Amino acid sequence: MKPVADSLSNKANSEITRSINLAPGDWMWATWRNCQPLECPEVQPFDRDKCLVILENLLKNMHDNWLSDWEEKVGPFVKISQQEALFWLSIASIISTSYMDSFSKNKQLNVKKTLTKITKEKPINNISLEEIKNLLVESDNYTSYMISNLIPRALSLDELIELLLEKLDYDDCDIRWQDDLARIYRKKYWPYLQDEEKAKWQKKVIEAWDASEWPLNPNHPKYPNRHYHVYLNYPPLFFRFAAYLGLQDLLLPLIESWDDKVYSAEEANDLFHRPQEIVFGLRDPKLVEMHMHRLKLKIKLYDYWEKFIEENIRGWLAHTECSALGDITSSILNITNKEKAEFSINDFTSLVNAPEVAPEMLELVLSSRSPQTAKKWLDINPANAIAGLIKVTTKRGRLADTAINYLRSFKKKGYQDLISKLAKLETNEIMERVQTTVIDYTEKEYIAFDEKSSPDWLKTGISELKKSLKVKPCAWVDLGELPAISIGDYKFNED
Repeated sequence: MKPVADSLSNKANSEITRSINLAPGDWMWATWRNCQPLECPEVQPFDRDKCLVILENLLKNMHDNWLSDWEEKVGPFVKISQQEALFWLSIASIISTSYMDSFSKNKQLNVKKTLTKITKEKPINNISLEEIKNLLVESDNYTSYMISNLIPRALSLDELIELLLEKLDYDDCDIRWQDDLARIYRKKYWPYLQDEEKAKWQKKVIEAWDASEWPLNPNHPKYPNRHYHVYLNYPPLFFRFAAYLGLQDLLLPLIESWDDKVYSAEEANDLFHRPQEIVFGLRDPKLVEMHMHRLKLKIKLYDYWEKFIEENIRGWLAHTECSALGDITSSILNITNKEKAEFSINDFTSLVNAPEVAPEMLELVLSSRSPQTAKKWLDINPANAIAGLIKVTTKRGRLADTAINYLRSFKKKGYQDLISKLAKLETNEIMERVQTTVIDYTEKEYIAFDEKSSPDWLKTGISELKKSLKVKPCAWVDLGELPAISIGDYKFNED
């Protein structure tokens, strides 16, 4: 997945807004919405010469993110012809192998040699399911991604259904390819499926359905003792497609059979089963929220291989909108890697902009690994931030105190009238709290220490601290927004 564009521009938004910016296909996670399929773009005729030009440019500019370049030039894949899909399938392994060879040997890719090898490849007019499976099983990560994007165009729908619903034995082969293919198909092709195509899927899923095949079933013939390794086994994909179709009559008894603690006992228990997606298949948002909380399922943001899982946050928003944003915040707070936390917060704020986001950003400022990213949202969305933070002021503890300090800083920036106006729309308790702690609050003025007024002990202490301090100052904190550190009538200056 490409990194999310930074959703936080430098321009402040002074109007209250409420928007959930999901793609049309993302809203389809909530099957109770009965979203209409997207109009499929016209299939483009295969132009081999054009594809070879794309390929040559790709080879000349090979880099770590070359798959994104290829996808941008070739996609969207729903519009390519079967012939073009077969063309790229026939050379996928050559491209990937050429890149890996040049990378491992730390030398420039021989474009001319690679192109000559590709042009000598005999064109294929069709491909069997067995050949597809062999390609996927034997492929590396790069080739597998290319192939998974192309397969739905290279095969007929009947062949694709057969491929994805085939029950594979995890102990006999690496079936991760089947899981990856299902995820790509759900994102890039499923939103375009027409009613008659979904009817085909539904018929086959119902025929394949066997609830006893869920790995945690205590009567499962393969795992009678329910050893830990059952968590590391992919369930058959008919479970996932039943969720995509919203087949609640099949899904609900299965979900209700799961013990409350079965997925919360260990952090990794839900990585392979992805029960969140099964719960998202229920056709009632209240049922979705209830079972997610009963099972203590998190809005998991990264998988076993540290890849970002965009389906969970989008599926959750499609069902709950702004009513349960705290579940997303809780998942971000569990991220210990700074870059991943920043990415996740940016993804969150690119999808939702509303007053309900403000308390979540405040929590992330206080406790996440990327507080500056959350603070930036508060700074450039003052109207939404004020509207959301006002509601927090009557709570107790660090969150309420910080909300009050933020509101005071907004007051300094000229938003007192907006704070007063929005407070009057709330309960009497909130209105009185904001009035006394923010609007009527007068900050005592202190004189900033300078070279002349600073006491000797303070000068000595700061000088010694600067010599020993190895950590860089926190650049994203605006010192003017922090409460003064005072000594008598004086305060520390910003230096």
